[in-house]
Amino acid sequence: MFKVGKTAIIIAIVVVILVVAGVWVWRSDSNPKTEPATEEKTEKAASETVADNPAVESLKLFLVENGVNKGEIKILNVSRKDWPDGCLGIDRGGGFCTQVITPGYEITVRIKNQELKYRTNLDGSTIWRDTGGGDIGFLKG
Repeated sequence: MFKVGKTAIIIAIVVVILVVAGVWVWRSDSNPKTEPATEEKTEKAASETVADNPAVESLKLFLVENGVNKGEIKILNVSRKDWPDGCLGIDRGGGFCTQVITPGYEITVRIKNQELKYRTNLDGSTIWRDTGGGDIGFLKG
């Protein structure tokens, strides 16, 4: 007859516990409780991205320091982005960029009647003007 030792029984109990725990975790993750997005929540998220955002504040300060009247700056959109490199995804024409994913923002502003896009890192210490593939617009960093 086959004898089962104490070690085999303990291992079997541990395996059963791990399987049950794994199934429980898997089931709880497969049915997340999400609330439908509403306009109010979307607007709130967008305003939280703008309010007290160091990148937005840094861009505004930079623009004012370079002759733009503060009252002429209107923030149209702020989108959280993960840029592919330290140059925020803008080709510098052979210049060196750190090869690391750089979190930051794409910020669209209106100055007078002109809409402009800027790319920043998270804290706004690096700012590039997104010219849509034209001349690069390194501004700060």
